[in-house]
Amino acid sequence: MPVVPFPSLLVAKQMVSDLRRYDIDWLRVIAIAILIIYHAIVSFQSWALLSYLSPAVYPIYIVHMFFQYLTSSYVLKFDMSAVLQLVVIIVFTLLFIWLSYELIVKKVLYLRPLFGLNYK
Repeated sequence: MPVVPFPSLLVAKQMVSDLRRYDIDWLRVIAIAILIIYHAIVSFQSWALLSYLSPAVYPIYIVHMFFQYLTSSYVLKFDMSAVLQLVVIIVFTLLFIWLSYELIVKKVLYLRPLFGLNYK
């Protein structure tokens, strides 16, 4: 009888193969094909949100680290769980970035070229 270095791996492999549902493989293939077709169709449509967010990419890239640093330096002082801190940092960083883009970068004509946008 051969010596198997890790017999638990053989047991785990046997358990996984016992759980496999071969009768629904066709359903998995159809579901993946539908997802691929859907994303191929959707990716070539123009969306209002996409046309709104496209010019905002570079300004958001420029200011995101500043607001992320400010938010995290303030939030990390409080005694709360790490998950809650992460959620608060993400929410407030996104809020500050969106407000700065809407209220400052888009409105002040002289700042637009500094953020990679054209004059209006």
